[in-house]
Amino acid sequence: MGDEAFGKSRRKTGQRWLDAGAMAIAALMVTVWVIDPEPEPKYAGAGYYIVSYTVGVLSIFAQWWRRKYGIILATTLIVGSIVLPILSGPSLIALFSVASHRRLAPTLWITVLALISAPMQILVGTPLAEGDFWKAAIPLGLGSLLVVGWGMALRSRREVVRALGERAEQLARERDLVADWARRVEREEIARDMHDSLAHRLSLISMSAGALSFRRDQIPSDLAELAATLQKNSNDALAELRTVVGGVRLGRAAEVCVDRDSARASILELVEESRASGQEVDAEVSLAPGLPPNIARIAYRAVQELLTNARKHSSDRLLTLVIAGNTESGLSIRSTNAVGSDDGRGSSGGFGLLGMAERIKVHDGWLTAGRTVADKFEVEVWLPWEEK
Repeated sequence: MGDEAFGKSRRKTGQRWLDAGAMAIAALMVTVWVIDPEPEPKYAGAGYYIVSYTVGVLSIFAQWWRRKYGIILATTLIVGSIVLPILSGPSLIALFSVASHRRLAPTLWITVLALISAPMQILVGTPLAEGDFWKAAIPLGLGSLLVVGWGMALRSRREVVRALGERAEQLARERDLVADWARRVEREEIARDMHDSLAHRLSLISMSAGALSFRRDQIPSDLAELAATLQKNSNDALAELRTVVGGVRLGRAAEVCVDRDSARASILELVEESRASGQEVDAEVSLAPGLPPNIARIAYRAVQELLTNARKHSSDRLLTLVIAGNTESGLSIRSTNAVGSDDGRGSSGGFGLLGMAERIKVHDGWLTAGRTVADKFEVEVWLPWEEK
């Protein structure tokens, strides 16, 4: 059940309890009159009491519909109370319902009707002296005004609370819009800075490497191959930079395209690229088919980060990679290399081992990194085969 449906259900339950409470109060008022029917109208007789008791019971049950048919119910009970005083109590409850739930215009004319009915009830039913007449009529009229004032105060409070709630929702929407706009502007600035600074440098590297590889007759062959590799990696970096910048501008993370069938091949391609650049890598990859794409992408990024981390901190040391995974034991990645100038935990713009650990944790996995007893730097990664 959604929050909106749950809220409606709670409101309905509360309204039913209020209706039941109104019926209980009406029953109490009718019972008080039955116990002590004073003053008795001059036309009271056996038939009068039978009609009064019957109508009194009906007025109790009628309170259940006081919210839906409030004006009709209030009018009927107020007019009826002129000749049947047993309806005076239930008519006040109906009058309160009109004042607390209806607009001002119907509330005013129902109030006028109640003020007229108070002296009419005394004139029609009970012969009194002039002084006694006003002593009886004024309290009845004041009682009606008090009930109306109470109901209107509750309605005003309800409207104020509703208006404040709507205002709060509007402010929340405006705040979200401003925050989205600020994030969009910030993403645009970051994307622009990334493109202007990195793209320029990478294009210069690519152009210089291209010039070297083009002049193969004037440089050693191994240097020409290295220049070609450098140019290829620069071009790949430019392409990936454009993807990342596009993702930043759109407010989403740019993901590498790795599906369940190409995970092993994509990881091996990363290893071969590192070897081609001169990095020593000993890799053992044993992956069962069917690795889910979302886990495959995280694994790809993890291997990419491990290679980058080793290249950055221990470029001249052998990196050993062991990657294995199946449906039963999940996916495990372990890298081991000699310790370099630092422990290799640093972040490269937020995407180092610390950043990678956070991304892996989101996917119900874990990452540990540290020195071993053999004075090696070891990183272990585990990911579930299927996300929970």
